[in-house]
Amino acid sequence: MNIEIRNIDFAYNGENVLSNLSTIVNKGDFIALVGPNGSGKSTFIKCLNKILIPQKGVITLNNINIANIPLKDLAKEITYVPQNEQKSLGLNVFDYIITGRKPYINWRPSGNDIINVAQIIKKLHLDDIAMKDVNNLSGGQKQLVSIARALVQEPEILLLDEPTASLDIKHQIEIMELLKTISAKGVSVVIAMHDINIAIKYANKFIMLKNKSVFAEGGKDIINKENIEGLYEIKVNLIKQNNNLYIFPDGLH
Repeated sequence: MNIEIRNIDFAYNGENVLSNLSTIVNKGDFIALVGPNGSGKSTFIKCLNKILIPQKGVITLNNINIANIPLKDLAKEITYVPQNEQKSLGLNVFDYIITGRKPYINWRPSGNDIINVAQIIKKLHLDDIAMKDVNNLSGGQKQLVSIARALVQEPEILLLDEPTASLDIKHQIEIMELLKTISAKGVSVVIAMHDINIAIKYANKFIMLKNKSVFAEGGKDIINKENIEGLYEIKVNLIKQNNNLYIFPDGLH
């Protein structure tokens, strides 16, 4: 399954945030969407999920314009984890996560729906908070629960906006390792990220956004001094250690 973005524009109040942007997300891609603040990362992700509708251009899912796909059907293929999830209206963690099964539920959750939720709760080590009100969780816990809700939706394409922003280092690694495993099974993962070093460690493709469009895209070969300095307008040093690449800021241009 792939999603193709062709020449899209998106504007807020007449001011373009994305302009003539084109790219492709292929089955099993683990894509890090990187770029400076205001480059359109969050807007781009929301366009892929029909939360926002581009004023120009076309987005297709397996050659079908997503504008023509009903939201319930689209939700079985694509799911989205925002940076800051809205309040859950008093639901506990288990009940909140099971709302991710909504595209598949006709009347009430089935035994299979409940099993799926229980498995995700165990995999993400949420057992101890399963009956807690989501509104009473820490920021990091809420983020983990939002990711769990997305995973029980069993998407083919998983979109995440800064999924590790509220997490400590251990949980950042756990989430990224989980997403890497999911990607290896054929699910496309697209993550908007600020932490370029974590992105380098886990992603196999990078889309760099700047000035409302794609600045550069490709595999780890595009992670070089020229591109990073041009993208962020800072001086950097790139260091390789144990087959890993690290980027360190070295002042402004």
